[in-house]
Amino acid sequence: MRIRSRPAAHQVRMPDRGQRGFPRPSRDIHRRDFLRWRADIAKFMPRSGVADPLQNGHSGAVPRVLRLHVTDVHPDPSLPWANGDTVVFAYLIEHPDGLILVDTGVGEGNEVIDQLYRPDHRDLADEIAAVGHRIDTVAMVINSHLHFDHCGNNRRFPGVPIVVQRREYEAAHEPHYTDPAWVDFPGANIRQIDGDREIASGVRLISTPGHSPGHQSVVVDSDENRIVVCAQAAYNSPTEDEETVRRSIEILHGLHPSRVCFSHDSTDWLRSTASQGR
Repeated sequence: MRIRSRPAAHQVRMPDRGQRGFPRPSRDIHRRDFLRWRADIAKFMPRSGVADPLQNGHSGAVPRVLRLHVTDVHPDPSLPWANGDTVVFAYLIEHPDGLILVDTGVGEGNEVIDQLYRPDHRDLADEIAAVGHRIDTVAMVINSHLHFDHCGNNRRFPGVPIVVQRREYEAAHEPHYTDPAWVDFPGANIRQIDGDREIASGVRLISTPGHSPGHQSVVVDSDENRIVVCAQAAYNSPTEDEETVRRSIEILHGLHPSRVCFSHDSTDWLRSTASQGR
């Protein structure tokens, strides 16, 4: 979601409820069977990593991915795309080498956002505590993108590495894109990357532009499962051209995950459930 006093529909639309079915960006690639799509996974394998404390070894434990309910958004009904209330989720990865937080929800103190979206905030520290951790033990933040509903609480992590695609960081400095104070705050430790990257053992970032210029998704691998935090890569109001969106969706399909998680839908896509419905 981008900020604008009188927002254009394509800049501020919230997700369609159909996101839970992992929608495709066009009818040409709309298929029931998630596993129909194949991709060359090799070209998305990790490159040299970001220099970061998370890279110092791996205990062999299986990372868990936990959903955090961080905000409820109530769009002004006068907005042309308004379609009821929407939840905002972040995800916490319990990695053996440190906690990794994916997105931080909507921040506080922006009058335009408060007026147009009327967010109900759930304290991020409380949500992290509810799953058994402390906010001050988060070792890394990943922003899927820098729209205001994904980076709003970045300011709570001064000095903590915040990993974002370079193209997204550049876009965040365009007018009405986000609240820049939520991106470039005192103590911000922004790590800009280009493309795909392994940021910890078993955790990869995959460049998935489409919903935003520098959108990225997170892949968490274990011996038995592959979880994808899709964020908003599967979203039907893209800002990029259709072919860019298509490529990003095909990349995620080609990873053959067992579970796919979304930013604005509490229902995960599960391979086991999808196989039963074939």
